[in-house]
Amino acid sequence: MARLLVKKVDGETIELEFKQGESILSCLQRNSIYLNAVCNGQGKCLKCKVKLQTEKQSLSGYEEKTVLACQTKLFEDTQIEIPFSSTSPTMRIMVGYEPPIPLNPPIKKRTLKLLLDNFKERKRNERKILAELNKNGLNVIEFNPSIRDTLLPVFSVCENLVTATVRGKQIIHLEKGENHEAYGAAVDIGTTQLSVFLVNLQTGSILDFISEVNRQTMFGGDVITRLSYILSNPNNLTRLKKITVDQIQRMLNTLIKNNRINPHHLYEIVIVGNTLMTHIFYGEDPSGLAKYPYKPAATGSKEIYAKRYILNINPLAKIYTPPNISGYIGADITADILSSELYKSDKNILLMDIGTNTEVILKYNREFYGCSTPSGPALEGGHIKYGMRADKGAIEAVYIDPETLNINYKTIGDLEPVGLCGSGIIDAIVELVKIGAVKNDGSIDDGHKLVTKLNSENSIIIANKINGEKITLSQQDIREIQKAKAAIQAGYITLLKYVETDLEQIDEVIIAGSFGFHINPDSGRFIGIIPPVDDLKLKFMGNLAASGARILLKNIESREICERIIERVKYVELGGLKYFQDIWINSLYLSRNKRG
Repeated sequence: MARLLVKKVDGETIELEFKQGESILSCLQRNSIYLNAVCNGQGKCLKCKVKLQTEKQSLSGYEEKTVLACQTKLFEDTQIEIPFSSTSPTMRIMVGYEPPIPLNPPIKKRTLKLLLDNFKERKRNERKILAELNKNGLNVIEFNPSIRDTLLPVFSVCENLVTATVRGKQIIHLEKGENHEAYGAAVDIGTTQLSVFLVNLQTGSILDFISEVNRQTMFGGDVITRLSYILSNPNNLTRLKKITVDQIQRMLNTLIKNNRINPHHLYEIVIVGNTLMTHIFYGEDPSGLAKYPYKPAATGSKEIYAKRYILNINPLAKIYTPPNISGYIGADITADILSSELYKSDKNILLMDIGTNTEVILKYNREFYGCSTPSGPALEGGHIKYGMRADKGAIEAVYIDPETLNINYKTIGDLEPVGLCGSGIIDAIVELVKIGAVKNDGSIDDGHKLVTKLNSENSIIIANKINGEKITLSQQDIREIQKAKAAIQAGYITLLKYVETDLEQIDEVIIAGSFGFHINPDSGRFIGIIPPVDDLKLKFMGNLAASGARILLKNIESREICERIIERVKYVELGGLKYFQDIWINSLYLSRNKRG
């Protein structure tokens, strides 16, 4: 059978078998090798570039050219190299606002000083331990049956000290001597970004965290594309579930190893994400999300033993996920409301979690309303020719001198530019509108000094790579941003109209999500992604979903709060409102101040 030799970014070369005529991307997807492909093989995003080597025409034995993996078919032995730019595995992360809360995790550890009987007297020793724990204020009634076989070895070696780990009314772990180590993991499965936080349950502090590109993105950059992929084949849900579980497992293993903790002391995991992401993790059929009334497979929170999904931690560890609000407002937004303490306030507040899918929650006159709008991957660099995620070398800020027309920019890490991330794209478009190179309707003025023709398309050169390649914004790039920003702007304007109010009546606007945290507020307000309110009303709180997950690890009562939160939120289906389409069309204009 023909072979595909793949040289990965880390230098490892692996050998894969392929089906005659399948694309390179399809072969890599089948073998769970990550490649950036936000359009899922449609040839539109131009992100799945690989270096193709063929044994012809070259004095060195082969020649090398760059091709799109999704558009290149395999018929004979082939060798490719995956460049770093097509993987971008790590991501910048903003930890997110977290309010002070009482520390009351579901896991309690108590070291007991007591005289145990002969180690063979297991039942008598168990009764002594239970009685001592109850004296300590814990209403414990039993040992979990699965740890009974481990008790005799503990009783035989301990003298006067034994440490019991308790969840609810059960002892789930018994250790000799004194040990207060107890850890949990907060996991935020974003459509684009996957983050795992290691939390000390005894102190509430974050020990460490990792954030990576969600490896599902090689099957599509947004919720709709990924849902379509799942529905196209009965095996695809299982494939995405495995990719997600394996990625979380690997990230957890790294955190455990790097922080030198005993994996048996990791007792609790909280997982949040939008409705589709949690369906994928749990392997639940998401087909109900594809058609009206967009019902999830199950409602309510989940609490299950982690060993069904995650290994190398305490065998009695549990996974908890708070309830979804609706088919398109997931557990991540429930966590947003929890960590922002929106449920406590008497103010009129607009909360927006900006990302590949943007959710908007409006609290008005003490009532909650919510909507979801598909902003797509463009704001995170997807579908933009020189777009990229917020990684080293990404242009994150742009300023154009209105007199000299010199383009100034800042890159992440102050390195040579390699592309444009979302905040840089927004800055660039706003600056180009201000100097007249881009009109308010999004069209590029082909008579402007900064405009040039590249491949018969109007484009503007923003910077040059170190190899001389030009980093540009094209007409098509701007159209992609228009669609994304129109979806977001129309979402919050429509929700305000639905309750017959406007921004003047709103006391606070909370912007959540990593993208929202890094965007220039002035550029965001100019273009309409961020509501045009005074600075004093605007709060950037970062990754509130992950913050909410950490709160759910550290305070058991917060889980009951989540159950009450979802009962209060009324989901508003934007497509069912007759005025939504008009608002969306008006939101395509790049400045809120004028048309044309």
